[in-house]
Amino acid sequence: MTSFSGEIFSSRLERVSGSRIKDNLFFWLIFLYLMCSPVLYFRVGGNSVSAVDFIGSLSIVLLLIFSSKKVTYYTAFYVGYICMAFFSVAASSEPGVGLSNLALALRLLFIFMPFILIEHLDLRFLANDQRLVKAMFFSSYFAVVLGLGLYALGIEVRDSQHVLWLGSGYGAAMRAGGIVGNPASYGLVAAFLLFSGMLYRKLCGGSYIIIMTSFLASFAAIIVSSSRGALLMLVVFSMVYFMTNLRRALLGVVGLFILIPALLLSALFLDVRSLPPGLYAAIRRLDMFNIMDDSKFFTTVRFDTWGNLYNRLWDVPFFGVGYKSFQENFGAYIDNSYLSTWIEVGIIGFVLFILFWTLVLVRFGYIFAKRGGFYSAFGLALTVAFMMRMVTGGANASWSAAPLYFAALALLLRLASVPHRKATG
Repeated sequence: MTSFSGEIFSSRLERVSGSRIKDNLFFWLIFLYLMCSPVLYFRVGGNSVSAVDFIGSLSIVLLLIFSSKKVTYYTAFYVGYICMAFFSVAASSEPGVGLSNLALALRLLFIFMPFILIEHLDLRFLANDQRLVKAMFFSSYFAVVLGLGLYALGIEVRDSQHVLWLGSGYGAAMRAGGIVGNPASYGLVAAFLLFSGMLYRKLCGGSYIIIMTSFLASFAAIIVSSSRGALLMLVVFSMVYFMTNLRRALLGVVGLFILIPALLLSALFLDVRSLPPGLYAAIRRLDMFNIMDDSKFFTTVRFDTWGNLYNRLWDVPFFGVGYKSFQENFGAYIDNSYLSTWIEVGIIGFVLFILFWTLVLVRFGYIFAKRGGFYSAFGLALTVAFMMRMVTGGANASWSAAPLYFAALALLLRLASVPHRKATG
């Protein structure tokens, strides 16, 4: 009897010990993702190699070794979409589809890994959520400040798409790309700095001085990158987040009554055309409400590209033309995650992609409707903002910024789902 009881106790001890090892490994992998993704980036033989390529490979190996948890619908839908991206490359006979496209499809999985890892963490390990939020905040803060420093020093880092933009008439615009060389990704990180600053204040009680300086850095980075997508995210997030609470909604209305007249007065009394050409061009690009009466916010070749594709969507092969091969087949950048998924990955991949984002959105909405709380309201606003951002670019495939967003969404989903962790605000 004693021997049998000892065997049970020993078995349980081994399971607990193994679980702690797994949770520790997964936690530090997530921590590395958050700290390194926005700032570690190399170019090898003309190819881009990032932190997610190294950490992602290790994460998959450790997940296969240690994970015994059932796959959630979130993971099933999104990994299914990634599998269809692989299959679209293998099945494609279109030009420009090769091994490099397979590598980019694999990077989609690496980018999504923080979401999967957080799903597999034991709930008790969410006591470490403060450390994860700090990692999100300070890594994005460092990446933004580093980008601003490079811009101030006149050091320009450009990726291939940035070079294309500059060659297409954007030479006068401020298009700072941060350490990654891509203004769109840099804008995504800058927007995330503001979002993570709010989480850092709420969950960690961060200093108001640090928070305010991070907000200033975030806005400065959006201006020097002239990222319209980042500004769109901030506007959409604010609209949804303020509407989740009557007090916040009233505050938002009061803020608009103050902000809009202030912007109008500044446009009347400030001769913006006397500003340096780069700053003037950036302000025109970011003038969402056409306050200057000379806005370029909605002036983009994207609309022409999308319009030309409308009648060709049903001519696309069932499994797509191959992931990351739109430019080779159509001679343009599509800059729309939904259209690119339909055309490149096919109808099955598109449905799985939409199901993932719909499930996340509905889950946050359901929790908020049932119990309210900060986590569900914040997660709902962040999801809507990110989904809107994907309309104007491949935000989900940004290796420098998307891991941060996926980690934040997974963390918010788990915190919102636990009744005793309910927060108000």
